[in-house]
Amino acid sequence: MDSLNVQLTQNFFRLSVDINQDSAKCIMEILNSRFYSTKNFPQTLDILKQSLPQIFYHQCFNDKKLSFLEEAKNTEVAHLFEHIILEYLSQSQRDKNEHLFGETNWNWYQDQPGVFKISLNFPKEKPTVLVVALEHSINLLEKILNSVTKQAAI
Repeated sequence: MDSLNVQLTQNFFRLSVDINQDSAKCIMEILNSRFYSTKNFPQTLDILKQSLPQIFYHQCFNDKKLSFLEEAKNTEVAHLFEHIILEYLSQSQRDKNEHLFGETNWNWYQDQPGVFKISLNFPKEKPTVLVVALEHSINLLEKILNSVTKQAAI
């Protein structure tokens, strides 16, 4: 399979994914500026600790050299999504010595505000592994984004 393109529209974001054998390019469009940053989702860390605690062991390259635990408190939702995908991919890896890599970028002079580009490199596996990781990642991200909506209703 050379390439698989998946386009999803969720309540909070649109996601387009182009998957190749060992890489994927995702375009995530956050539909509301309130959802750009995890600082607006105070339940993020609690949900991650409960659902995906291994994510806090990720190495994260950021300007302030923060651990991912610290970075996750106030980072772009798309950057969080990148790490969630990488963790689900990591859990499915046979060879734990192979490294996964992701990067999230945005340029709101070139693209409209809210558009993020996520690049993922992973060991040559079947693209279906990424599709499963994306499905789990979307569900977990929606749980985090819905936490504010549910909290506001209480």
